[in-house]
Amino acid sequence: MKIHEIQTIDSDFLLVVSDGGRSPEFVQVSSIDGVLQNLNDIIKTTRDNHRRAGYFAAFYRRPAIRIRDQIAAGQFDDGKRAERLQIAFANRYFEAYALFSQGGRPTRSWELAFYATHDYWLIVLQHLLLGLNAHINLDLAIAAAETYPAGDLPAFRADFDRIHAQLAHVLKEVVVELGQIWPPFNLTLPLLRAPDETYITFSLNQSREHAWRLAGELAGLTAAARGPIIDRHDQQTFKRAETIRNPGVLNVPLMTVRLLERGSVAENIELLQ
Repeated sequence: MKIHEIQTIDSDFLLVVSDGGRSPEFVQVSSIDGVLQNLNDIIKTTRDNHRRAGYFAAFYRRPAIRIRDQIAAGQFDDGKRAERLQIAFANRYFEAYALFSQGGRPTRSWELAFYATHDYWLIVLQHLLLGLNAHINLDLAIAAAETYPAGDLPAFRADFDRIHAQLAHVLKEVVVELGQIWPPFNLTLPLLRAPDETYITFSLNQSREHAWRLAGELAGLTAAARGPIIDRHDQQTFKRAETIRNPGVLNVPLMTVRLLERGSVAENIELLQ
C-alpha cells in the first residue's frame, strides 16, 4: 500500500516535511543530506509538539552525521556503497514512521516502539532502545540485503560493522549524558550493564551479528521469498521489544528514575541531538 493511500492520521506522529510539494512518497530519500533533512523535520515537528517520538530521531541524527563525515573522509572501504546502505537503512525508519503516522502498519517492532511513546512511565533510554531494536535487528539486515547482491555481501562486512559501530558509540555517549542530566539514572546503570542480553544492555554485539546473519539469509532472494523470513524475524524482534518495554523486576527502579527525570520532552529532544 502506498503512503498516500492511507487515510487514518495519528496526530501524535504527523510527519511534516517541506520539499517543494513533493508527493507523499517523500519519505524515501536518495542522499545522506536527505536523511538529515528528514530527521531535522521530524525533530522539529516532535519538539514543537512535545512528542516523545522525537527522541529516536534526535538520537539517530548523531550517527547519521558521523557516518556522513566518515564517508567524506574516506574511512570506509567502499564509500559509495556505504552511502547507499546508510540511505536504504534510514529509509526503512522513515517509511515506518510515515506508515504509522498515517494509520498504516509498519513492522511489529516499529509499531510497538511508536505506540510506546505514549507511555508516560518509560524512561528516555527505553524509547531509544525500542527504536534501536527495530532498526538494527531488522532494518539493518533488510537494507543490507536490498543494497548488495548476495555475492558482494561478504566483502562489505567491515563497512557494515563500521556503520553499526557508530550507533553503538552514540548510544554509549547518550547513556553517560543521561546520567549527568538525570542523576537518579546513575542508580540504574549497574542494572543496565547486567548480563541479561535480552534487555536494556541490548547486546549491541549480538544485535550486529544477528543483523549480519539475517542479511545473508535474505540476500539474493526475491521480495516474495523474503517476506516470510522477515515476518518471522520481526516477530522475534517484537518479543525483544516487549521485554524492553516491560522488564519485570526492573520496572520499579526504572519508574523511580522516571519520576525523578528532569526536563520537558522538548528539552530532552534537544539534549539528544
